[in-house]
Amino acid sequence: NASGCGGCSKPRDPYELGVTKYSGPAIQENGTLADNSSGAYIYILPGNTEIIPYDNGYYAEYPVNSFSEFWLNNGGTNANEPLPVNLLSFEAAKQNNKALLSWITSGEMNLREFIVERSTDGNRYTSIGMVPAKNTAGNNYYSLNDLQPIDGLNYYRLQMIDRDGIYRYSPIRKLNFSSAGEDVMIYPNPVTGSRVFIASSGNTTGAILYDAAGKLIRQFSLQGRNNTLNLSGIAKGVYQLKVFTGNDTRIARILIQ
Repeated sequence: NASGCGGCSKPRDPYELGVTKYSGPAIQENGTLADNSSGAYIYILPGNTEIIPYDNGYYAEYPVNSFSEFWLNNGGTNANEPLPVNLLSFEAAKQNNKALLSWITSGEMNLREFIVERSTDGNRYTSIGMVPAKNTAGNNYYSLNDLQPIDGLNYYRLQMIDRDGIYRYSPIRKLNFSSAGEDVMIYPNPVTGSRVFIASSGNTTGAILYDAAGKLIRQFSLQGRNNTLNLSGIAKGVYQLKVFTGNDTRIARILIQ
């Protein structure tokens, strides 16, 4: 955590970080935020900051023209991130023989579009689709299907671009479409009682149940290859069940009767 910043916390993903540059009197450029009172802040965007893995951590490279006090963060000390979008989630899941990419944002303003990119090695990415931004108040829900994933590992990320051309990337998600991928069986379906069974060829770590509108209904912590979910108290209807295994994420539509 940053010195002199009681409300600061560790980042969820290093690749979401940009850099705050504080320029002030030399006595204030001392490695603590608490006494930064008379200088000026500049935010170096994540798109202009290169986060590089090193040893057991990371270091950042970014362009500057003077010495100052620098902080890695995701939107400036006053939460004034220049890119007008807050990415709440980005997920990738296998749905039969295709990949479903879904994400949720909030606080959109002057955002132009999302570019969905795919890679087979985690380094070189190509675009597989574009989704226009909604720029509406509250949470915005998006999705895109990769109808022809590559056999083997597929890496996915979002490029989020505002109307000024400024952009940043989402965290990376990975799916395995190899023939040796893990099989998941969910039964009975339709669900006639209060329980549903999950059998997997690999270790199952968890599951999430969503309603037809995408609202989270219930989360389950799982372990091993055979698990039972208790669905008591859940209303009848159509739901999506997302199952997490060691290497994959599967989505299945289930009907509770």
